Amino acid sequence: MDVGDLTVFLSLCETENTRDTAAELGTGQPNVSRALARLERDLCVRLFARHGRRLTLNRFGQMFRGHAERSVAELGTGRRRIAADTNPDTGIVRLGFLQSTARDVVPGLLRRYRAGVPGSRFELRQGLARDLYEALAHDHLDVLVVTAPRTAPADLDDDGVHFHPMLRQQLCLAVPATHRVAGRSSVSLQAVVDEPFIAFSQGADLRRTTDRLLSDAAVEPEVAFESMEIDTVVGLISAGLGIGVLPYPTNLLPNGPTYVPIDPPTIRVIGLAWSTSTRATASVAQFVDHTTAQTSSRAGRAPDVTHPGRVVLEQLAGEGAQLGVGAAGSGHFDELTAGPPGAVSVAEPEVVLVGEQECHSAPQSPTVR
Repeated sequence: MDVGDLTVFLSLCETENTRDTAAELGTGQPNVSRALARLERDLCVRLFARHGRRLTLNRFGQMFRGHAERSVAELGTGRRRIAADTNPDTGIVRLGFLQSTARDVVPGLLRRYRAGVPGSRFELRQGLARDLYEALAHDHLDVLVVTAPRTAPADLDDDGVHFHPMLRQQLCLAVPATHRVAGRSSVSLQAVVDEPFIAFSQGADLRRTTDRLLSDAAVEPEVAFESMEIDTVVGLISAGLGIGVLPYPTNLLPNGPTYVPIDPPTIRVIGLAWSTSTRATASVAQFVDHTTAQTSSRAGRAPDVTHPGRVVLEQLAGEGAQLGVGAAGSGHFDELTAGPPGAVSVAEPEVVLVGEQECHSAPQSPTVR
């Protein structure tokens, strides 16, 4: 049953004349007659009594009219809702993100976007990286703020997910303000081998990273507390109940932990991921285009979120350079120690990159098919 045929029927209920309905709908009389014939054939009954050129509803037409009116109204409402949700300026973006990005990365990202697109709307979901990628594969989410995937979900082919690096977080040892290492410029994990740790729960992306770093440092920590919430981890560390590995935040909290860079310097790449096998709505495409443009302004490299005075810069080999990843991955970086203008000292330490797989820094079109 075609909504166009229903529209013709409802118009005939008012005009009782095929000529007047044709004029009202901007079509020809033969089209009106054919639409009515299709509808009556579909219902297997006549809907009008014919009185010359005048049509009047019979009992079946009167019975059907209310249902037709409700159907057309509901379909119109559905069209308007879809139009509103896909409008680039008012549409909905279903955004998933890691728990460890919930306190500052995601709020900052949304604040900057809504400053330019104030009518935009978001459905937010936080979770583990594997769960977020699975939701992306099943079209339950549009865009993710995550680390790069280790492997594409089964529902997506090898090129089904594109990952755009947005920022590079320096990982630090978060300690209470009165802790013995709080005043250091950096710290080896071996220096805190006997300390109680506060960690993310098993399965969390940052927990895997922490376990990998501790294993590489031959440290077997006592995990005193586990939590899925970054605010809980931060609060327990601030209360002096232990220490933990956290990314250096974009905004420091009053009475929060002290962040001491891990030695050797360790970087976690956070990026935007989306499916390239799903057709994006205009609102999603605009969000992806805007966000990737904002984070591609530095020669294709993601911005740094690093401890003051310890800015880690990547030595790009060109637009096709890759960020090496893995438990023992390393890259060629310079460490710049901040000082007065003209007095910058440069060293070349080992830098460990943590993530799930290699992250391509070469730009790729964010428009999703």
